[in-house]
Amino acid sequence: MTKLGGYAGQLLRIDLTNNVIKKIPLSKEMCIQYIGGRGRDAKVLFDELPPEVDPLSPDNILCISTGPITGLLGPTTGRVNVAAKSPLTGIYGNSNAGAHWGAELKYAGYDGIIITGKAPKPVYIYIEDDLVEIKDASHLWGKGTYETTRIIQKDHRGYDTKVAAIGPAAENGVLYGSVIFDYWDAAGRTGMGTVMASKNLKAIAVTGTGSLTVADPKRYAEVVKDAWLAVLEDPGFQTQEHAALGTLVVLGLGNAQGWLPTRNFRETVFELADEISGEAFRDRFNTRPAPIPAGRACLSCPNRCKRFGRITSGKYAGTKGGIEFEGVAAFGSKCGVGDLEAVFHAYMLSNDYGMDCITCGNTIALFMELHEEGILTHDELEGLDLHFGNADAMVEMV
Repeated sequence: MTKLGGYAGQLLRIDLTNNVIKKIPLSKEMCIQYIGGRGRDAKVLFDELPPEVDPLSPDNILCISTGPITGLLGPTTGRVNVAAKSPLTGIYGNSNAGAHWGAELKYAGYDGIIITGKAPKPVYIYIEDDLVEIKDASHLWGKGTYETTRIIQKDHRGYDTKVAAIGPAAENGVLYGSVIFDYWDAAGRTGMGTVMASKNLKAIAVTGTGSLTVADPKRYAEVVKDAWLAVLEDPGFQTQEHAALGTLVVLGLGNAQGWLPTRNFRETVFELADEISGEAFRDRFNTRPAPIPAGRACLSCPNRCKRFGRITSGKYAGTKGGIEFEGVAAFGSKCGVGDLEAVFHAYMLSNDYGMDCITCGNTIALFMELHEEGILTHDELEGLDLHFGNADAMVEMV
């Protein structure tokens, strides 16, 4: 078929049980009827996955997909979608991340990957344009997502190789295992990393050197210009608060408006909100001075809302990475913890272990409430003093 504008034009279908790799043309009908990676993934699972399939069996199907504008110029062009039957819910599972991995997959010539079966031993998939290999990952199994990404990049083309990795949490059956893209960006919801682990699939690494075309370059350029101007001229964007503070900008707002989840939703105002705010993170941990603090952006996005910081002293010295509102709220206000260093460290531990930070923090908050209500005893918690506000106990729970 004639390749549609924006698309790479083909999918990878990889059978890990039989070590078979196929390249499948992407049909025009599929692109039109089920636009974007999320729509295409849902269609594949609906057609091919019987409802009685165990999410952690080799019969589950894992889809990782991009959309028609992924890899092009313009806002929101850095998204990647991951879908399968969820081990956490037992129904359709879907998670989404903003990273550079999806664009790299399209530059290599593929719009998505459909993964079936289970490898007999730990493996990772390596893609470099036309080259697609299933490689041994025994030396990576058990390692965190950060070290896994570093080793794979070192073994291939450095930072030009984009890596989607899982951690030991998923390998050990945590039902909310995440897929971590390029060190920091998580497809965390619904346990997609746990599905990867159940297939003995440690990572998917991709390097692409190709390019993409659109059907009407002039019209697309006009649309992109309009989209960029819509962002740049937005009053909220012009304050630069989102760029300076990231999604944590809403933590203080939520507290002021009375909707910040606090102590497992028992309350909606946190008295220590200022201690875990975007302003506090900027002032204490940014690796570049304000008013242009260190930050990253999804592909081609002007907002740069991904805050990046580093702890340089104290018991959590060396902790570094990017944070978002949901994870800080989960480990912070929801657990009654106002120690930003502990919150930051727990967040990065969760990412390195390959756990969804939101579900992890929420679970700890629930356990804190159960303990305070006398439902979970001190002995059942193996002596851990798991009360709201106990930062050390929160980190230990991670």
